[in-house]
Amino acid sequence: MTDHPSGGPLAAADVAGVLSSTDSERISLALHGRMRPDGAALIALEGALAGARRLEDRTSAAAVLPAVAGQRDVLERLAGAARGVRSAAVGLVSEIYQYLGWLHLPQDDFAGALHHLKRAALLALEADDPVRLATALSFRAYAHQRSGDSRQAATLATAAARNERIYPGLRTYLHFQRAEILACQGERRQASQLLVQADRLVARLPQADELPESGYWYVPAFFLGERAFVLDALGETAAAHESATACLSELPTEWRDTEWASERRALAEKGPQR
Repeated sequence: MTDHPSGGPLAAADVAGVLSSTDSERISLALHGRMRPDGAALIALEGALAGARRLEDRTSAAAVLPAVAGQRDVLERLAGAARGVRSAAVGLVSEIYQYLGWLHLPQDDFAGALHHLKRAALLALEADDPVRLATALSFRAYAHQRSGDSRQAATLATAAARNERIYPGLRTYLHFQRAEILACQGERRQASQLLVQADRLVARLPQADELPESGYWYVPAFFLGERAFVLDALGETAAAHESATACLSELPTEWRDTEWASERRALAEKGPQR
């Protein structure tokens, strides 16, 4: 076994406790320069990141943020030492910066979120990773939406949607996101057209177990909430209430009280009238 302390950076970063002793050994050896980072080490760290996301669903963004920052530090060290798997390592570092950006949003730390998401986009470009690039751009658009900058949000969401090499869940989300932004800008006709297209994409989504861990939430019930946001932005309050209520009813039980579902709950609870 390695001589790294049990309270070291790797142990602190494994917030969900998902790394096996073999995985921990492999990563620790790489961190200490005793072996080159390999694909197995990256797969293990992807699992640790997935565990943090699932833990966030049960707790909060603030609860997992320190550990995810620790994961980022570990991954950056491994990426710096990687050779044959450097592109994959840089792509994973991009994803963790993307997730860190997301985790800053519930605290309304838009500057922190945008800082991390800009870094995520640059790393995705370096790794030539279209999915992570599109996701980083989409998350940056969402951060600008939250801060009230619909113009910048529209630019970023449109750029993300130009990417043809993304999976169906992300493609569907981008349709809803752009529809909501357009509705907020008063472009009702274009927003309504995109909403119709988005609804059609929902009908063609793959099964939940076929979604990637970086987008496991892109299921039909999730998109009922996105639909509610678009309808609310269009001023169709009764339809928005109905869609938000259906979303909460159809979401998996463990997701209904998550921090990220709070806006859906608020829309369902405020009723069909303003």
